[in-house]
Amino acid sequence: MHIALYSHSLLPPRGYGGTQRVVVWLARGLAELGHRVSLVAPSASRVPEATLVPLDPAEIRRPGFDLTEWLPRSADVLHAWREWTETVPDEMTSSIALLRMPPTLDTPEPLRGALTVHVRLSFAGSAKQGERLVAPLRAIGPRILDTVSTMPFAHNAAIHMDPVDPLPVYGRTMALRELNDVAIDTMLSLIGPDAECPLMAVELRHLGGALRRQPEHPNAVGNRDAEFTLFAASVGPPDAAETINGYAEKILSALAPWGTGGRLLNFLGAVPPHQYRDAWDLRDYERLAAVKAAYDPANRFRVNVNVAPRAPVPSTHTS
Repeated sequence: MHIALYSHSLLPPRGYGGTQRVVVWLARGLAELGHRVSLVAPSASRVPEATLVPLDPAEIRRPGFDLTEWLPRSADVLHAWREWTETVPDEMTSSIALLRMPPTLDTPEPLRGALTVHVRLSFAGSAKQGERLVAPLRAIGPRILDTVSTMPFAHNAAIHMDPVDPLPVYGRTMALRELNDVAIDTMLSLIGPDAECPLMAVELRHLGGALRRQPEHPNAVGNRDAEFTLFAASVGPPDAAETINGYAEKILSALAPWGTGGRLLNFLGAVPPHQYRDAWDLRDYERLAAVKAAYDPANRFRVNVNVAPRAPVPSTHTS
């Protein structure tokens, strides 16, 4: 977890200090537990266990001083979002992405060349209830842009602000059964502000809700046991594919202890075909392959997430 601490006084204190000493002990203790600690304090402070964010004491006396302007922008947004997802109703769908946008003219100016955190929301309910549910996210820290608003469902696809034209995208995906603090910290070590990450976007989507529940009429929808799905990707020319896919695989390998072994169907466009079967439970996949063998044995409909035709394996059960 990335934790920010604040002190308006020099740290460590020299020959005095009650609260100041507590802040120092907190910083050291949290670092020993494996947390990443940032310390917003006067520039002469020295606490080796924490990363210093130097604060000019004159700023504290400035009218309208806002401490949130000094807090590291990556401090605990992912952890806070994960905890928030545990409190919202099924009508709230959300995702979060760490973006490294290129410094090009078609990128909004505040995002050019910067590492930013993009929280995406869709709530099927009243505007009043939606504002109440979103309030804890807005309280995390300062926002570069806040585009949350009421919109018709027909405009739902615009929430992610994805490009509308075709692009050469490479990447990998996986389903996660849980996303605890250790998993988030592991991910941030590879994609956070201190990482040399070549990917343009690494996204987490919250699942659960209706997906988790078995339908009244059985179907082939897989990965109902997943709580989150991760998609790590970037845009680039063909000669960048190896670098992009290699780093995405590195992220997936690090998060394997929290994975289900599955992958969501919607994100399979960028993965190699041998991973397609991970979108379904084995029994459902075998049934789909048998249906394909019966109705499309020549595999004419194959320009898709292809389930190759295969006859069912005869049962060896005897009675």
